[in-house]
Amino acid sequence: MTIPSISGISDIGKITSESISVVNNLLVLPMPVASTAAVTALNILGKQRNINISGIFEGIESQRKAFIDDIENWVNNSGLSIQTRKTYTSFHGHTYLVICQDFSWASIDGSPSHIAYSMSLIECNVLSGGG
Repeated sequence: MTIPSISGISDIGKITSESISVVNNLLVLPMPVASTAAVTALNILGKQRNINISGIFEGIESQRKAFIDDIENWVNNSGLSIQTRKTYTSFHGHTYLVICQDFSWASIDGSPSHIAYSMSLIECNVLSGGG
């Protein structure tokens, strides 16, 4: 089993859960006054891979701050309009070029050297302005 990582982030702590899904973004058109068998679904909006990870980061205050700053700087992308993609390597060794859609963290009661965090990543290409 591979240790998950995100390129450009020196340490992401211990990943405690990882879920990866592929979603069809269907345009669903039910027919008025018809059965469910008459629904038309069109795949004109494409597919999307979502990766959700949760973890625990342990370290002294300066290390915890550096971890949070690294992720938030990636999300904020130093003022560029499009976030730079990074390579996420999963538990199973698969790699995905991703941007971070959501990052949240919280202190853990009774454990001042630990923070719990979660991230939602989306596999994607960028149109311009990012890696």
